[in-house]
Amino acid sequence: MKRPSPKGNKPPEAIALDIKRDIPQKQLAAIGALALAYNEVEATIDKLFFASTGLPEHLQIEVSTRIQGIDGTLEIIKAATKEILSEKEQSQLANALGESGFKQMKNYRDCVIHARHLNFSTSIGIKVDRKARIFEVLVRQDALDAAFNILIALKDELFMVFLAIMVLTESRKRAPDDPSKSRLEALAANFRSQFQGLQRARLSLPPIPEFPVESELRELESLFQQAQLEALVAHSDKVGGQQPRPRPTFLARRGGGPEKPKRK
Repeated sequence: MKRPSPKGNKPPEAIALDIKRDIPQKQLAAIGALALAYNEVEATIDKLFFASTGLPEHLQIEVSTRIQGIDGTLEIIKAATKEILSEKEQSQLANALGESGFKQMKNYRDCVIHARHLNFSTSIGIKVDRKARIFEVLVRQDALDAAFNILIALKDELFMVFLAIMVLTESRKRAPDDPSKSRLEALAANFRSQFQGLQRARLSLPPIPEFPVESELRELESLFQQAQLEALVAHSDKVGGQQPRPRPTFLARRGGGPEKPKRK
């Protein structure tokens, strides 16, 4: 889903791209859905942060918005839940928040949202990072859909931890002879069990697919170069006030990318 550019830190070539014409609407919608799903996961992490730290409501946003970066928030959550969750649950929460969970999805989301020079035939974009590092990112429909599904599952999983912590914290405030204490503990046990089941469900989801093989990329790139030439001609006609020329026949009818030529 992300890899160092084979061209090293050489600046990527400009691409003539009409976003709404050349990129299929379903793919554009999937990019938007991915961005919104990620935002909901971050919102759930905020809830988890507030619940695990026990901050009073009037200080919650004041504190959370002054932490430098999401990594700091994640570390505070893990430290705060040590007194609330079992060792097994702490390990599961670390998985959900770590490199195989939230951090992986944040990495992919950042690459998609900041992708430039998107090659609409290969669905590979460029992410220019700090220290002259340049990466390729796969923005193909199936990759976007897989990431969306994982994010939604992750949101549900983290929300269940949030509920468990809220109920556990409340139960500890009750006196041992309080009849509501046992009911709260039973409810917390139910939430904790659901958290484990939701994590298993997330881990069983199809991962974000890998990049296509090089032979396929070369074939698509050849078609893409033809489409680029046509796009540049059309753009020059538009700027010059001429009537736009017909759209090239090798652009895919399914939304924008080039259509593979039929073999004889």
